[in-house]
Amino acid sequence: MGLALTPTPLPRERDLFSKDEYVVLTDDLQHLELISSLESYHRDPFDRLLISQAIAEDITLISKDKAFDLYPVRRIW
Repeated sequence: MGLALTPTPLPRERDLFSKDEYVVLTDDLQHLELISSLESYHRDPFDRLLISQAIAEDITLISKDKAFDLYPVRRIW
């Protein structure tokens, strides 16, 4: 299963995501609340959002950024 982060998928992207069994995540209140509770190991706001989504949704991050390893998330690459 893949993961896509997008503000609002366009109809074409929605069709593509559904065919390939992707999950489209939107900014959820739980994700935003988690950001404020994270330690400040990583200062990039977008990466902190990815971390909070990975925690809340129990998903694995695909990144070579080792700073993610300082948080309770799974990372591959």
